[in-house]
Amino acid sequence: LPPQERRYLDLNSSIEKLIEQSLVETDQDGVKNIYYNIIQECEQALTLFPERPIPLLIKGIILEKLNNLSESQVSFNQALVLYPSREDFLLDQATWYFRLGMKDQAKKSLTAILKENPDSIGAINLLGTIYEEENNYVEALKAYSRVLELAENQNQTTMIPVTKMKIAMLQLRLPMSLP
Repeated sequence: LPPQERRYLDLNSSIEKLIEQSLVETDQDGVKNIYYNIIQECEQALTLFPERPIPLLIKGIILEKLNNLSESQVSFNQALVLYPSREDFLLDQATWYFRLGMKDQAKKSLTAILKENPDSIGAINLLGTIYEEENNYVEALKAYSRVLELAENQNQTTMIPVTKMKIAMLQLRLPMSLP
């Protein structure tokens, strides 16, 4: 790998580790320090590859967590123009909201996608994952069943076995009386 790419990947894995730390850290000042470190590393990643939107997305979400909403929005707007579509932006945004423990915001991004494209496999699949994490197995099952139906109709062969496995695992958790 070129040195610049290696540095970018190192920053990505460092950001991932910091995110993990931020989710288990109990001290508020400790969490804030981790957030500032994440922002700093996102900015370093952006100096290497300004055309890559993920660091802007993560930075926007962290700024939102720090209640810096105007700067957060600037970051999101900068990220949005780097995506081929609004749906791609919203799906990545929802994914990172979810990974950063902000399920309600993730759902808002997913709702915006599904309003425009009710058949978005990615959005429905992530919604199922969120429901599953919330122990809302009935809604998760509905979401995954819809993903399976869409995957079969669109011949998304890689999605089919994974989704069948998710459905089977959920059915084991449900009481017999439910669907």
